[in-house]
Amino acid sequence: ATSFVGANKPRVVTITDDTSVTMNGTTTDIAAQTNTQSAGTLTINAITGTLNDGQKIIFRLQSANSQTFNWNGVFVGSVDISLPTLSTGSNKYDYMGFIYNSTAAKWQLLAKNFGF
Repeated sequence: ATSFVGANKPRVVTITDDTSVTMNGTTTDIAAQTNTQSAGTLTINAITGTLNDGQKIIFRLQSANSQTFNWNGVFVGSVDISLPTLSTGSNKYDYMGFIYNSTAAKWQLLAKNFGF
């Protein structure tokens, strides 16, 4: 069995079921939301707290209904991976992983994997 004794355990924080989410970078490595809202728009607000260059955060969303994403301007995609526009819905898990670039003052999308 794998043990986390002496290792850094990821800080998984549950975010309130609502039409917008705000993650706290000081206390969160994985932000988890179970979203039961009707199909609509899910606003992802700027991450609060003390942010560090190279810091990573994962947003794990399980939505009952498809949600259209409205991203704060601090989140950016790349030529390879665009910011997602719509969640999977159907209570499947969607993951989005970001890294903080303090020079650009942006959370840059590193990974997206939907539909677990």
